[in-house]
Amino acid sequence: MKKQISQKELLKDIIIITDDISGSDDLVINQKVMSEVIGLVFYARGNVSVNISENSKEKLFEKKTGNVSSFYINPDFSSVIHKISKTSPLKRVTLLITPQKIEELLSMDYEEHYKSFISLLSPAEGFVEGPRTSLQ
Repeated sequence: MKKQISQKELLKDIIIITDDISGSDDLVINQKVMSEVIGLVFYARGNVSVNISENSKEKLFEKKTGNVSSFYINPDFSSVIHKISKTSPLKRVTLLITPQKIEELLSMDYEEHYKSFISLLSPAEGFVEGPRTSLQ
């Protein structure tokens, strides 16, 4: 028996995916991207082998509970295969964003964002709000 809950949301060129996957057998998921993206993945629970292949080149990564990973990938890669361990169900959150959207976000008011981040690193109160950005 396999339980898989995936939610995918698109917010102004940013894709947010939440996964909660478990089962009685090891599960293999093969994924491919349609355009170049930069990703950030938070592994809340699980043990996952990630095999990335492009033609004859392969890279293998082991991801575990508490890992945070970032990456760039383009459609030229043949596949990204996730092997999820049956003994350790997967729970993760993935953010995908295009390099163009990152450039757009970075071009916003740098000085104001910098001041806001400094206030987060040296808070004067128990709660300090950080920079806000509209994705419109």
